[in-house]
Amino acid sequence: MNWLTEASKLAPLLAHADAESHAGDDGVLERVFTAVPERARFAVEFGQRGLNGATVGALVRRRAWKALFMDVEAPEPAIDELLEGGGQVRVVRETVTPDNLTALFERHHVPTDLDCLVIDIDGNDLWVWAGLDERYQPSLVVIEFNAHVDPRVQASLRPDPDWRYARTRDYGASYAALCAVAKRKGYRLVHVHGCWNLYFLREGLAWPADLTVKQPLSVDEFRFLTDTEMSFDTLVRKGA
Repeated sequence: MNWLTEASKLAPLLAHADAESHAGDDGVLERVFTAVPERARFAVEFGQRGLNGATVGALVRRRAWKALFMDVEAPEPAIDELLEGGGQVRVVRETVTPDNLTALFERHHVPTDLDCLVIDIDGNDLWVWAGLDERYQPSLVVIEFNAHVDPRVQASLRPDPDWRYARTRDYGASYAALCAVAKRKGYRLVHVHGCWNLYFLREGLAWPADLTVKQPLSVDEFRFLTDTEMSFDTLVRKGA
């Protein structure tokens, strides 16, 4: 059985996953922003220390966007990199918590109509998105989820600014919990990217029905789509 072929029947954007990026996100994001109009041409990602290896890295390079990356272990307090075509990336050393994301956006002049927000911090992911001021309306939110939790259960770690990932199954928030937050904030699920990320699109933006993840997913379908071993074997570039 070809996992990618079968999984793409449930999550059609997987058919656009590419072999060049670490987990196939580059092709998926490019397809999303072929369908969704660009606005501020700006992306924010935290949990990454630079353009190489970032979820939005290739998208920002190809489209010459501006981007802000925030990470507690960034090599310098602030580094700016100019890209071909007029794009620019700023990498800053910041600790993102459930209470300070809006203040960080203000400090670093993030436009309220940013195109893409990627949240990947292995712990307080749900809480930092929930706490972001409603002025900020990214077109797309890509957020890590805990695929080990039953998809019918709303569960998350308690908000804790001192949380550190210990490389166990105890991290982040469940599929159901993030879908509930998304609905409350005016977003709809369009893609489940293996065992890693959920893609939420802002309500009101036109989106092709044939690219939307099946809803609702049965428990068996969810487990197949998010199977850790098959996701890694299929989507993760070997040697990356």
